[in-house]
Amino acid sequence: MENELIKSAQKGDIKAFETLVRQYQQRVTGLAVTIVGSRSHALDVAQETFIRVYRFLPSFNTRKNFFTWLYKITVNCSYDFLKREKKYRALPLETIPPAQHTGDQTDSFLMAEMQEKIHELLDTLSVPQKTAFILRDVHGFSCRETAHIMDCPSGTVRSHLHFARKRLRTLVKSQYPEFLEGIVS
Repeated sequence: MENELIKSAQKGDIKAFETLVRQYQQRVTGLAVTIVGSRSHALDVAQETFIRVYRFLPSFNTRKNFFTWLYKITVNCSYDFLKREKKYRALPLETIPPAQHTGDQTDSFLMAEMQEKIHELLDTLSVPQKTAFILRDVHGFSCRETAHIMDCPSGTVRSHLHFARKRLRTLVKSQYPEFLEGIVS
């Protein structure tokens, strides 16, 4: 179904392209928010992403994974935005999935506090480390897919992940050892 939609859009079918945009708009915006740190800026990035998709869709190879190609364009547009802004923004809390809890108000408060602290720690990572971490560990992409999206070798992704996880582990151990209670390290 998606391949037919893509092929129709490649031939200039605007309705097919609009359907693709509606299908992926939320995920593209979510990834852009993760990287640029602001929903309003992420909407601009998403718009630029879909402009590029429209421009380059005729040359897209339908034997490839469209979703991975789209995420790669999103990451590139996000990086372009950051270069234009010449600053890196904090990772918003809403991009970190909520942890499971018992429903107790005290528990909910502690979970929110822990999420805020994790947010602060993630903000200490470099943009490539943060991007690799979010794509791999939050969104669940494989290292190979993450490498394709980030337009770098898989070894570079593994390096970014290694240093991101090592930094986060060190910071959690030193600043928030209570997060590790009951976890074997």
